[in-house]
Amino acid sequence: MYLTTDIKEAIIVLKKGDIIVYPTDTAYALGAKFSDKKAAARIYKIKRRPKGKPLPVIAASLTMARKFFKFSPQEFMLAKRYWPGPLSLLLQLKFPISNFQFPILVVVRVPDSEIARKLSRAVGEPIISTSANLSGAGECYSPKEILRQFQNHKYQPDLIFDDGRLRRKKPSTIVKVNGDKIEVLRRGPIKIKIPISKLEIRNKF
Repeated sequence: MYLTTDIKEAIIVLKKGDIIVYPTDTAYALGAKFSDKKAAARIYKIKRRPKGKPLPVIAASLTMARKFFKFSPQEFMLAKRYWPGPLSLLLQLKFPISNFQFPILVVVRVPDSEIARKLSRAVGEPIISTSANLSGAGECYSPKEILRQFQNHKYQPDLIFDDGRLRRKKPSTIVKVNGDKIEVLRRGPIKIKIPISKLEIRNKF
């Protein structure tokens, strides 16, 4: 595991199928290509994450997300309103891909972080975006915290993209949409208190 401030180097490592740590608009995240089953399996080991617990992903844009995931009209409306930003949607894969390490439903967002979006854009697909810490430990907001958490661990990321200390923020809000009703799976910075149907009316005027 080594540090770099060169995003081109981080992109090369991602494209090789290795694991990076990178900054998002909330905290540092462990990342790999969405389609790389071996890389996803490594992230479970690095993070000590239970196998049944799915890995969230980020996409470079709503356009990219729509290539891989199905959006209901209500989910699309929420994405247009809150992306880029700390809102994650539970979405269904658009088509089955045999080598994906993901269930049918995946937590997806477009982050308000140009670095994170650029990494996804460079590899041409969503990238894994689970917080860069051991399961059960707190999120990391600096490379120093990441190095401390993983220093004695058998499995480690290959590279840390060092963007300095991030401003401490809550993890993203995660929601599941049923019609025009929203089920909050994890509370976060975004609070949606009105039905989606009213969001549609508001967006028209």
